[in-house]
Amino acid sequence: MLDSYTQLLLDEFACRRLIEKYWWTENARNAAELAALFTEDGRWGAAVGREAVTAQAEGFFAMMAPIAKNPTGFGGVDIRVDGDEATGFVHGIAHLVLPQDGGGTKIVVVDALYDVRFRREQGEWRIALLTGIDAPETPHDSSFQFEAPGTVIDHGMPQAHAAG
Repeated sequence: MLDSYTQLLLDEFACRRLIEKYWWTENARNAAELAALFTEDGRWGAAVGREAVTAQAEGFFAMMAPIAKNPTGFGGVDIRVDGDEATGFVHGIAHLVLPQDGGGTKIVVVDALYDVRFRREQGEWRIALLTGIDAPETPHDSSFQFEAPGTVIDHGMPQAHAAG
C-alpha cells in the first residue's frame, strides 16, 4: 500500500498523462481514441458524451486538414486531486506545421487554455470535462498566435553523401 502523498503524485501524473494522450490523439487525428479518453458523460467544448465527442472531433479534424502536424506540450498545468476527482487548468503550446505550395512549411505557434476535470472510474482516470475557460462551449481558449520564422536546424550531424 502506498502512502497518501505518493498516491496523490501518481494520481496527478495519471491526469497529466491523459492530457498528453489527448494531444497525441489530436495530432494523430484519431477521433475514436480521443473520445475514449473521456468518461461516458464527458464534455469536450459543446459536445457531451462519447458519441458527441467523437462527432465533434471528426469535424475538428476535418477543419485541421491543412495542418500536417500539431505537436503540443505543456506551457503550464495545475491539477488538484481530491479522492476520485480532480480539477485543473492546463496551458498548452502547439506548433502547427503548415505545408506550403511549392514546398517548405510554415510554423504557427498557438496556445490553448483549458478548464479540465478528471474522474477515476473503475480504477482508471478519464477526462470528465475539457473546455475553454472563458468560452466553455469551445474545446479551449487561446490567448496568442504567431508565425514562427523558418530556420534550418543544424544538429551537428555529418551530412550524408551520395555514394559514388
